[in-house]
Amino acid sequence: MNYILNVVNPEECTYFGIVKRIRILGSKGELGIYPGHVQLLSFIQSGIMYFLDRNEKAHYIYLSGGILEIQPTVTNILTNISSKISSLDKKSIETTEKILRNRIENSYLTNKKKILKNLSCELNKIKYV
Repeated sequence: MNYILNVVNPEECTYFGIVKRIRILGSKGELGIYPGHVQLLSFIQSGIMYFLDRNEKAHYIYLSGGILEIQPTVTNILTNISSKISSLDKKSIETTEKILRNRIENSYLTNKKKILKNLSCELNKIKYV
């Protein structure tokens, strides 16, 4: 069974499609979301979310925090900044990091330092795997 994932920021829809499962950092820790998950509304932490599309392909998106809404057939993620990470090789991660740092520094966010620190921590977790 599958369901719809919708990831949006004020500038664009980062992802809209059918997925099998999601892993994301909620306000109280990591959440695993599968089809039929109980309805939930939660704040999310800045970090990297992971999900499998209907073809079992893994996707990664950096989120600057935001709000997660889980409904029976759709999960919505509203965030200030979101960016796909095309692959988990070191060069791709470093390129994405530069783009994100620039977007964060040029944004209207009030907690830029905290978001930039979290970005570095999250990317370092996967950069050297």
